[in-house]
Amino acid sequence: MTSSKSGQLGFTLIETVLALSITAVLLVVVFSALRLGISSWERSESVLERASLKRNVVYRLEREAASAYPFLMKSDENKLAFFGSEKAVGFLTVASTPSSIPGPRWVYFVSGEEGLKVYEKPLTADDFPSFEGGALAETEPEVREIRFEYMGPDGQSSFWEPGKDKFPRALKAQILLRNEDMLTITVPVGAGYWQSALSRGKE
Repeated sequence: MTSSKSGQLGFTLIETVLALSITAVLLVVVFSALRLGISSWERSESVLERASLKRNVVYRLEREAASAYPFLMKSDENKLAFFGSEKAVGFLTVASTPSSIPGPRWVYFVSGEEGLKVYEKPLTADDFPSFEGGALAETEPEVREIRFEYMGPDGQSSFWEPGKDKFPRALKAQILLRNEDMLTITVPVGAGYWQSALSRGKE
């Protein structure tokens, strides 16, 4: 800082440039910290959303499959109404999950281009109705794909034919989210209803 001929104090050009440089550096540090904080917050929100999605999908699949009911097909009283393929699974459930259909209902988990879709139908006289025309109960667009496998007495299979006299012992689901996260779960079907329906009736 220097004084002019009139006695007034002032800054030299070097001092002014130095002050502006320090201010610029401080602003860069402040904005970098702010940007880092916002980025961390966004990542945290994304992690929480993915965790919530996983909980929702896993929770529903576990509850519905564990509460699968050994419904005997009217066309053959020794056969159970349970269908499973690599991309879809359907059965009668008595789970108490939130639903617009009270009581026992058909439920179908279907994996497609639009994500995971869950359809429901009320219990009818049909042996095993298709999910087509059922009420869309839930959609999870963040699920890119689900692959189902079925564990029975003879091993593991990607298909469970409707009308068998047994449930699969467990349902395995590989869930791929759109962010490439992969989740694999194994759920017991019917809480042990893998025994034949005929044998279960004698217990």
